[in-house]
Amino acid sequence: MELPVQYQVEDASKGWILEAIWACIPVFNYISLKDLLWIFSAFILERKLVFLSKNIHLLTSTMSVIRSLIKPFRYPFPLVYNLPEVLMAICDAPGAAIIGINKGESYLQEENLLTDYPSCIFICLDEEKIHVDKTANKLDIPQLGNIEKSLLPHYAKFNADLNYNIVDFSKKAKAATANKKTLKFAGNAEIREKCIKVLEIFKTTLEEKILKLIPVKPIVKLDKV
Repeated sequence: MELPVQYQVEDASKGWILEAIWACIPVFNYISLKDLLWIFSAFILERKLVFLSKNIHLLTSTMSVIRSLIKPFRYPFPLVYNLPEVLMAICDAPGAAIIGINKGESYLQEENLLTDYPSCIFICLDEEKIHVDKTANKLDIPQLGNIEKSLLPHYAKFNADLNYNIVDFSKKAKAATANKKTLKFAGNAEIREKCIKVLEIFKTTLEEKILKLIPVKPIVKLDKV
């Protein structure tokens, strides 16, 4: 006897969430809210972000979530989930990018990536550290209203850490120590709703602080230039 095939289709109004909702739980558990907002600021300022982790699932999940945080906008720059060593020079290419390297923090020192590519921001997920050049540490954080205050009660369900984990790589780094967190992908209905709420706050903030400020009519028409 053949059983009928059943499909569950999400509400069309929440279709934009689908590419990230599956990855939110492990990412939010690993990254503190302040670090997430700092990374998000660097992201929308079109800095080159290089994520490192020995866990390919955590690596690709984090990159997918970060890219989804700019909805309803689209990310027009390269997105490389696992960069081969032979293509490492892409870290020195002009322009923004999101790059993944399937290795731990020690790889930065071994390959001199911190000194060879000072324009990059290196996010070591296993060790919970963000390595930046001293100039990048003073990012002009975009004024996005009370986004941190809005996110806090929902994000606290995943990660209650309220500290920054930013390291100036012009200074000698401490020995790498991977964290002991368990990678969780599953969650109950309440956790799923919290994930959706976090994504919705980012989307609403961008709509109100950026999208609504874009002129409806073009300021200059190209045919008259």
